[in-house]
Formats: sequence, C-alpha cells, structure tokens
Amino acid sequence: MRKALLGVLALAFCALAIGAWGQQPQDCKLGINFKPQSCMVWTVMVESPADKAGLGSGDTVVSINGVQVLDATVALSLLAKIECGATIRLGVIKSDKPDAIQIVEIQKVSVSSVSSMADAAAREKAKKRGSLPVTPEGKVQYQEVVQVEGANAQELYARAKRWVANAYKSARNVIQSDDPTNGQLVIKGLTEFSEKFMLGHERGWAHHTLTIQVKDGRYRYTLGDFLLEFEGIGSQPNVTVPIEDRVQKKRVQETQEAVAADAQALIASLKIAMLKPSPAADKSW
Repeated sequence: MRKALLGVLALAFCALAIGAWGQQPQDCKLGINFKPQSCMVWTVMVESPADKAGLGSGDTVVSINGVQVLDATVALSLLAKIECGATIRLGVIKSDKPDAIQIVEIQKVSVSSVSSMADAAAREKAKKRGSLPVTPEGKVQYQEVVQVEGANAQELYARAKRWVANAYKSARNVIQSDDPTNGQLVIKGLTEFSEKFMLGHERGWAHHTLTIQVKDGRYRYTLGDFLLEFEGIGSQPNVTVPIEDRVQKKRVQETQEAVAADAQALIASLKIAMLKPSPAADKSW
C-alpha cells in the first residue's frame, strides 16, 4: 500500500439526464471526474501525490473504504461524505494489470491544497521545458529586439504590415491593433495541431498574440498568450486552456514541441521579411 494526498484530476464526461454528454460528476475536494458511466480515471494531475502514488489514466476505482462502486454517481456520493484529512482506501485495477486489485491509501485534502500542488507542479514543469521559453512568472513567451540598420520606423512598419498580410491568411486570424502612429501591430493568430489522446488523436488549435513594435533602426516582437483550444466531443463546446496548464506528461510535451516549432518558424519568417525593403512605387501610373 502507498500513502499520498489525493490529487486526481480528470477531464471527462458522464451521461446524465440532461443528455448523452452532460455535466461532469465531480468531488471538488478531490478533483475527480470519471469516464462516462464508469469509475475509470480519465487523467491524473502530473506531479501530484496521486500521480506519485501510481494512479494513472485508464485505472479503474472499484471500491472506496471497502464499499464496491460501479459508477461515478455512487463513488462521488461516498467520497463527498468523507471529511478532509481522512485517509481513503481505494481499491484500484491498474490498466496494465487488469487481473489484480491494488489497495492505495490516500489522504483527502482541500481544494486550495490540490490547486496549490497543481500550480507548483506547473511552475516547476514550465522551468524544465526546453522547447518553450518561460518567463520568471512561468508564462510562455518569445521576445526579442532586432536591429535593422538603415531602416526608419515608417519603413519597418510597412515591412511588418506586408509580412502580416502574407503570414496570417486564415479567416480566424485577426489584426487586433493597427497603429502606425505609435508603430505597433497586434495580431491574434492560431496554428492547428493534433495531440495524442487515448487510442487516437485530438484536434486542436494553438492561439497566440503577436505584438510588433517599431522604432528607427529596430523592432521588437513579443509572441505569447498561448491558449490551446480542443475540439469538443459531441455537442460539447470546444475547451480552451493556457498552454502553461497543460502538463499531462508525454503527449502534451509533444504538443509543446509542435507549438514551439510553429512559433520558431513564424519568428524566422518575420525576421527575413523585416530585412526586405518595401517595393518601390510604380511611377508609371
């Protein structure tokens, strides 16, 4: 038996009276959601005590303190009656060992404790990411001041505008601010990616905000505010989360690498374009 604070967090759906894909059954103090009509764990908060105790996606809870559970409604009802600080004995069938039931002892903690553990894990994870630059505040952001000799602010702004017109062609990309007086462009853009999910892949979009500021002989770009949008299941709306919150082990590391590759390609394209003089006006007209 292994002891740990419970920190299971699952993004899942449960069939309720309101529809086939209804509200999520959850116990706020444990952060648990279950797969539809079952007690199967959907995901586990990375680096949480539950994760360290060995619970993982695909594991199934079959008993709580010796009481058999067959669905999420019964499980959450039992968990709700247990006070914070109490130790819970979970009977668990591991996804890789379906023929045996393991008993895991976990202590129930408050929502704030679970959230604090999640925030701490996210910050630590962010610091270790090599594929994405992270600010001291834990935000993913690219920023650089680039010198361009012989080009004034007006010329650099024209180059930036020309590049934006070529680089952002999707209907979902938006120029949020076009301010030549102050030399600033702000663009809301996105790229598409595919993330491994259970037995298949989940379609998603990585949203970002790009700010380009120009002065005589130099410009600064800031690429950040990354949000990951995932396509909803059935009639459910799409789900959007900050990239800093996506710390779901290997499959999300691959997503981070994909986002980083797209960001680096975008920045490289911008740098090339900012070195090219604007086309001379055709004086024959």
